[in-house]
Amino acid sequence: SSKPPKTQAAAEPKDKKTAPAPAAEAVSLPGPSFQFSWLQLAYVGLLLLTLFTRFDHLGSKPHHHDESMHAFYSFQLFKDGDYEYNPMMHGPFQFHGNALMYYFFGVSDATSRYLAATFGVLTVVLAMLLGPFIGRTGAFLATLLIVASPSFMYFDRFCREDAYMAGATFTMIVFLFRYLKSRKPADFWIAALGFTIAFCTKESIFLTVAVVGTYLFKIGRASCRERV
Repeated sequence: SSKPPKTQAAAEPKDKKTAPAPAAEAVSLPGPSFQFSWLQLAYVGLLLLTLFTRFDHLGSKPHHHDESMHAFYSFQLFKDGDYEYNPMMHGPFQFHGNALMYYFFGVSDATSRYLAATFGVLTVVLAMLLGPFIGRTGAFLATLLIVASPSFMYFDRFCREDAYMAGATFTMIVFLFRYLKSRKPADFWIAALGFTIAFCTKESIFLTVAVVGTYLFKIGRASCRERV
């Protein structure tokens, strides 16, 4: 009778060792990238310049007559909680906002202007977001002109409604255009926040709504015609 064939495993010599598996090669992961374009570096420089020109020596200049009224009634709200709307001094936002500045940073000529300076910085940041609508060059030039503008700089250091109105209206416009392009709910709600602050700041918001509303009506009607 024939013997059964040996398996391949049995045919191999017992003293043969299994070859070790090759060591895994080290994989180099890319590190964090900190590359900036010249445009981004220019924006950083403009932002730093804005912070300096809007906040430096805010308390050195005495209050203008209009400033004194806004600062005083903001102080009354901060001290006693008393506030009554007076159309001569416009909406309630600035008084409640300035009272909040007094609460966090104390009462002084400088702190009465902190909120205006903050909105001045906000306006510059918003100008940097205009690239998708007026181009990179246009957005940079708009930002540069706002930073260097004597009028913007003056009222960004002024305890009155001007800086709040400019920043809030600009917020509404920029993010409304972003929403029309992206349809992201966040853009819509930020635009709504800008409108709310502007509405609570000065009565001229009604004129702004009329202008923006006319534009929205025209593009809405054009869109309906295209669908038909």
